[in-house]
Amino acid sequence: MYLIRSRKIDWHEVSKDKAIDYAKKMIKLLGYAVPESYQERYLERFVKGVELQEVI
Repeated sequence: MYLIRSRKIDWHEVSKDKAIDYAKKMIKLLGYAVPESYQERYLERFVKGVELQEVI
């Protein structure tokens, strides 16, 4: 099961491809605002079920 978060409490079940695409977009955004050492932790707040190694 892959989940993405659109708002603070809204989780949506999506396919693996959509979850990976969403994670890629989030990493791009996080790259501007969050130090690299914290990016994985922040990514877990928005995408569940996808490992960082799958995205990169």
